Amino acid sequence: MKQLLSFILVLFLSGGLAVNSLSAAEPYPENNDLSMYFTEDELVVESSARAPRLISRTAENITVITAEEIEKMKLHSVDEILARVSGLFVDYNGQDFMNLAVTLIHGSDYEHVLVLLDGIRLNKASAEIAYCNIVPVQIIKRIEVIKGAASSAWGSALGGVINIITKDPGVTARPVADLTTSLGEYGSQDFRGDVSGRISDVAGYYLAAGYQSSDGILDGRFFDNKNVYGKFNFQLPRRSNLSFSYGLSAPEYKSNYMESWDMQTVINDRNQWFTAELSMPLAEGLNLYLGGHRLDNDLRVKSGAISSPLVYWDPEYREDNFGGSGRLTWSRGRHNAVLGAEIERYEEKDREKTSDYQAQCRYEEDWAFYANDSFHLGRFSPSLGLRYDHLSLDNSQLSPSLGFTWQQDGNTIFRALVARGFRKPPIALKSGDPYIYGNLSPDIEAEELWSWQVGMETSALQFCRLKTTLFLHQTDDVWRYNEVKGYFDNSGKGEERRGLELEIETMPFYNFSLQANGTYLYFDREGMTNDDMYTANLILIYDRVDFFRAELSGHYVWWGDISSPASWNGRCDNFLWNLTLSKKITYNTFNMDLFLVARNLFNGAQYDDELTKNAGRWVEAGIKFYF
Repeated sequence: MKQLLSFILVLFLSGGLAVNSLSAAEPYPENNDLSMYFTEDELVVESSARAPRLISRTAENITVITAEEIEKMKLHSVDEILARVSGLFVDYNGQDFMNLAVTLIHGSDYEHVLVLLDGIRLNKASAEIAYCNIVPVQIIKRIEVIKGAASSAWGSALGGVINIITKDPGVTARPVADLTTSLGEYGSQDFRGDVSGRISDVAGYYLAAGYQSSDGILDGRFFDNKNVYGKFNFQLPRRSNLSFSYGLSAPEYKSNYMESWDMQTVINDRNQWFTAELSMPLAEGLNLYLGGHRLDNDLRVKSGAISSPLVYWDPEYREDNFGGSGRLTWSRGRHNAVLGAEIERYEEKDREKTSDYQAQCRYEEDWAFYANDSFHLGRFSPSLGLRYDHLSLDNSQLSPSLGFTWQQDGNTIFRALVARGFRKPPIALKSGDPYIYGNLSPDIEAEELWSWQVGMETSALQFCRLKTTLFLHQTDDVWRYNEVKGYFDNSGKGEERRGLELEIETMPFYNFSLQANGTYLYFDREGMTNDDMYTANLILIYDRVDFFRAELSGHYVWWGDISSPASWNGRCDNFLWNLTLSKKITYNTFNMDLFLVARNLFNGAQYDDELTKNAGRWVEAGIKFYF
């Protein structure tokens, strides 16, 4: 209780919090107070059901971050964006210019979180870990975050889903383009641009390219990446649509610098992906979707001495992910139903260049069927989902979900959801890769979880919007390292994560507004030390369209003794503050945006391990042109 009280005091009195993108209610004709904050696109989400669904009829705890919001943040990486979302804990491997980071949802392990890019699973098959710094932020249309078990739609997603959806091709013959340049201290620079339009009445395109680099704000943690992306769509007869996309992103960066260990690590993470999608209406309200994708990933993790050219560890991993999916969606009357199937095949091979070790090529092939439906009965909208996963490396899994929303009026929505989730064993753990998990773990099976959530959001207070969610996640068959056997098994029989999310957003008052969020969670682990974690954010905004925009944002996180033992000498006693100033200039058809950003404004320290300290204060300036 003492920790909970301190969390609340931090949230409301200490001056530091942040959020955006509370979900919205479906507007009533006579009262659309909630919808006034949202565009039509924001009232529809895709991640919960694998097809568009009104968020007012979505029982899952979802946060949506739009391209417009991302543009105002003036951030370089997806990880920085996610750190502002309630319920999410972003663990940086040294917070620097686009350095490596992983995301936890409601205190889950980071391997529990499924990261998707246009339906492609970015989690590496070898270890089920995803690095979001490969995704260029300029190509993002929106990010949808599901908090809690999402296995009834997505399979192995015990902790939740981060679904990154890219921008659409243009709709006008005249190209629409923008170009952004930012330069900062320590050689940091970010050049990005994109263009979209239509070649003819039947063909559209979206093209983007970028280059980001930095000498490293702290300890020479450099970053260098060139990326390209393109999407094309073609209007076919009978209102059908065919689209293709291609992306390439290959960041190279120093992920850590541990002087006390005389060790530094350089990562090269080359990713290339392709997608093809076909959608067509079959009858009124009935639509067919077919899609396929491929992701090629080449990852090299080279660790060596700081004081000499000595290389300690130099593994290379190559993974190929092939996938296909199809679904039928039916939206008629009271129902919004989906019936789908998918298949994923992973091929993984690695070697260690400082030794003679070279693994045999490993394979994994999983397939699944799923169905879900949401139907509305006046203000009451129940939803249910069910998915069957056949896993080549584990037992089959059945994942149900049941939830409902109750829309009291145009101002207030209540939500409740119970769902089962699981996390499948990765290839390296089942096959015994000595450079990831160590010995073969033949007894390992999927971790299983039941997730319970209830929540409410309202704008009935008139001067602000409020969203709150209570959650309980109960995990069984938790993976633990068995000292006697010398490998991992499912000996962790009980673990609970329970807590509270709170989000507040005020209406503008003399051009000032406040956005705040915080999350508190408590761990209850059978046979182990219990602990808590919490995070808080605050954004104070001044936005006068004909003058300028200013944003002061602060972020705080308490990792607790489980995630940051005292022996790690972490720092959890400071907020990190950013100040962003921007000015739009418009003259006839000429438009540009000038901005100045001071990151870690007060040179604060916030890290869970003294070996991965965050960067100090640094400043950058930039300009964006709109054509």
